[in-house]
Amino acid sequence: PMWYGEYVFQKYFWVKVPKYYEEVNQFLNKDSSDSRILVLPSLPFHGVRYTWGYRGDEPSKYIFNKAAISKKLMFDHYAEKYDELSEALKNKPNQIDKILDEFNVRYIILNNDIDWQTVGSQSPGDVRKSIEKDKNITFIKSFGNLELYEYNSSLPLSLFIKEDGKIQKVNYIKLSQTHYKVEVKNVDRPYKLIFRETFNNLWEARIQDKKISEHFLVYDYANGWRIDKTGDYEIDIVLKVWPWD
Repeated sequence: PMWYGEYVFQKYFWVKVPKYYEEVNQFLNKDSSDSRILVLPSLPFHGVRYTWGYRGDEPSKYIFNKAAISKKLMFDHYAEKYDELSEALKNKPNQIDKILDEFNVRYIILNNDIDWQTVGSQSPGDVRKSIEKDKNITFIKSFGNLELYEYNSSLPLSLFIKEDGKIQKVNYIKLSQTHYKVEVKNVDRPYKLIFRETFNNLWEARIQDKKISEHFLVYDYANGWRIDKTGDYEIDIVLKVWPWD
């Protein structure tokens, strides 16, 4: 699909997106954190069908400014983690909070527009029953056929967190989609730097151009590095696609 303001173009024709999608987006834009939104019901694949006429690739990334977990993408680790979340929503409610923490989720959108029987997802009603039982998930309000909830995460709302016996947010600057600069201060012990983006061996952490060798999988989908350096310094996080990066 291609997104043009209030319309989405799919193959041969335009489909008007209901106004309440933009109303939700405006509400979410008030949140300055880099947390994610989770769009439910979860999907068995990446395609979706909505009752207002849209059918195709799930379009949340075109509609909402915040990063959205809204469909199954066939990337290593991510697809398995998404399936784990789908299974928890159906059969393992005691695991939902852990996965939302690890995915850096703050808001949940329950979409009642979905033609769930055609798509093969859970019904919105069944999903609602699951999340309403969770004491850490609070209903905010309805926008048309979209229900907005807030999740009270036990982890800091940040792409980067530092774990050294306790877990805390670390400051960073996003220079591009493939380059971040992380600032750490007053480090007095070894720690684990966690980057909550899908694991890829091409992600590198460097301190003064020296590569951190211990790069590993955390949360079953994300990136982690073991760092021993103390003091104050910056860490470059780079997706090394090209030799000159």
